[in-house]
Amino acid sequence: MQMRCHSCKKIIADEKMKIYYNGTRKVFCCKECCLKYCFAEKQKAERNALYKTICRGFNLPTISKKLIMEVERLKNEGITYKNLSATLHYMYDVKKIWIGSPTLYYVKENLEEARKYYQTLEEKEQQVERIKNMLANQPKQNNIIKPTYNNKRNSRIKINPSEV
Repeated sequence: MQMRCHSCKKIIADEKMKIYYNGTRKVFCCKECCLKYCFAEKQKAERNALYKTICRGFNLPTISKKLIMEVERLKNEGITYKNLSATLHYMYDVKKIWIGSPTLYYVKENLEEARKYYQTLEEKEQQVERIKNMLANQPKQNNIIKPTYNNKRNSRIKINPSEV
C-alpha cells in the first residue's frame, strides 16, 4: 500500500521513512513536512482565537469579510495573529476604548502601547516568581512563643479582696 505525505503529497515508498503526527492518521515523508504542518495548525488556531476576540470585542455573531480583509492586511504588514489578538484585548478590556463601528483601524496606533503594557506585566510576574522562590528557599521560622513553666517561684496573681 502506497502512502502519500500529507504536506507535500509525495509518495512514500520506504516504510522506514514515515513520520506520524501525534497519533493522528497524518503521515509525513520528512521532519520538515511535519513541522510545516504543525506550524500551519498553530497559525490556524491563533487565527481562530483572533476571530473570536474580534467577535467578542465588537459583539458580532460572526466575523465579516471586511474584518477578515483587515486582519490579512495587518498580517501582511508584519503583525502576527497573536500580537493582534493581544492588542485588541488591551484596547477593549484593559484600556476600555469604545469604537462605534467594527474596524481594526486603531490597532496600529495602540500596538506599541500594548507591547509596553504586556512587557511590564511580564516583568511584574517575574518579580512575583522570584519572591515566591526566595520565600520558599528561606528556612521557616516559628513565630509561636511557648511559655515555660519551669520557674520555681510563685507567679500566681495575688488579689486583695478589699480592692475589688
